[in-house]
Amino acid sequence: MAELAATLLSARSEHHVLDLCGSGAQPILKCLHTGLPAGDAPHGLLVLNARGPEQLVRLASDVRQLQMGSPVVFTSSPPQRFPELQSASAVSGARQWTPPSGREPTGQRILKFDRILCFAPCSGDATQDTGLFRPWHMHPLQLRILLRGLHLLADGGRLVYATCSDQAIENEAVVASALRSLGRGSGAQLVEGVQALVSQTQTQGLQTWRVPNPEESDESKSFAAMHEAPQKLRGGKVLSTMFPPSGNQGMTLWVQSQLQHCLRAFPDATCDSSSIIFVAVFEKRVPSVVSRLWMGTTLSHSEESNHDGESKEDFPAGSSVVVRATGAPAVVIGPGQKVYQGLLKIR
Repeated sequence: MAELAATLLSARSEHHVLDLCGSGAQPILKCLHTGLPAGDAPHGLLVLNARGPEQLVRLASDVRQLQMGSPVVFTSSPPQRFPELQSASAVSGARQWTPPSGREPTGQRILKFDRILCFAPCSGDATQDTGLFRPWHMHPLQLRILLRGLHLLADGGRLVYATCSDQAIENEAVVASALRSLGRGSGAQLVEGVQALVSQTQTQGLQTWRVPNPEESDESKSFAAMHEAPQKLRGGKVLSTMFPPSGNQGMTLWVQSQLQHCLRAFPDATCDSSSIIFVAVFEKRVPSVVSRLWMGTTLSHSEESNHDGESKEDFPAGSSVVVRATGAPAVVIGPGQKVYQGLLKIR
């Protein structure tokens, strides 16, 4: 199943790739070597993150056995809290973090990834304790993992979120909640036409679903909306992010339209839910304005015009801006040469 997710990742030899949950090392490495002459190593980098010491040892052993000579970094971190990595080399597209110094002539740079695989832990994972890994237990963790992955993704990059669960609250609900949290201005959206790239039997992503009742003794087996859940479950085992988007607002309609680009693939024609893989392929398009340094933040100068009627495009260091989300004044720090490019930080 990891092979399908890695294929949809479309990683190339020059990419910086992060396997956030350490589930696709072998197929990703094969993709990085595709098209290279025998003996050549990729120019990019693969970061394999393990969720614990045992997985870390297993990942390192598996990669050594492949003997591909790829540049690989092993890390061990909870995927939902994976740190920002800094590089002292002039990585293309990386945002400068510290200025040049005698020890580091190019300064340090925040490394963003061109490709990220989030094969999230789920209730369908046969290696997990089914008593602990129920859908309502997994949903909050999966959402945090996906949001962390999207934060680490470079502009123009691609992220694949996948599970081996058939539960909508681990799949479409996670995708929908992430899209709502980030907003359209973040540039994150699902890639269209992914279904045509998959040869397995498949079904389209759901736009509506019910949330299963975690209390088996209760009469209702599932809930269509939060108000149907008993008060004792609301905000605990049953969260608002588990339910499908509803209403006729613009954001809701956009999220619903995005969900149809998800897919469930089955290795065989029986469509047995025990062998399912759910996949959502995200793409982060470059924002058209400087406004999206943080989720939901907009800078008022992005829509101001100069006296000659042209849109203002330069934000040099020291420029005063207003953070529209809060109305608070802010100051640009760094070169800030063009809209978005070069603007390192505001305070």
